[in-house]
Amino acid sequence: MPSDLKNRSVKIRSARSESAWLLIEVSPESEDCASFTTTLKTHDFEGVVHLYSFEAEAHPPYHLFENIDASWPRWPGEITWSSVEGTLLFSATSTSRGNVMLAVTLIKYERDWSTRLTSAIEIEGGSIQKIAADLRVAFRV
Repeated sequence: MPSDLKNRSVKIRSARSESAWLLIEVSPESEDCASFTTTLKTHDFEGVVHLYSFEAEAHPPYHLFENIDASWPRWPGEITWSSVEGTLLFSATSTSRGNVMLAVTLIKYERDWSTRLTSAIEIEGGSIQKIAADLRVAFRV
């Protein structure tokens, strides 16, 4: 593995609460695959999922933030993204103040049941372009 392939992370903080954030940590596995860990933390709970993103899929989560940035400041309905594995879901809506309400769902599947953790993080609208750019850099493989 080339030496420039190292862990890269993007932390997305809530505009309303210092104790709520979303952290996406990318660990390149090879030239065309990266694993990533997503941690959701609020003042009441914390959850983590581990996923893979393949270049051929062209489906890493920065696409969601690029779509939000292209639609900002307001759009009707939701802009959504889900991992191929179905264990990480994002749903974004615009607020009346021009911010973005991002609902984040982490799912852990077991043989006969699943655990689901969902929380919303309000993101300042003006920071979406930087988040999209930071995630694009983190996912370069």
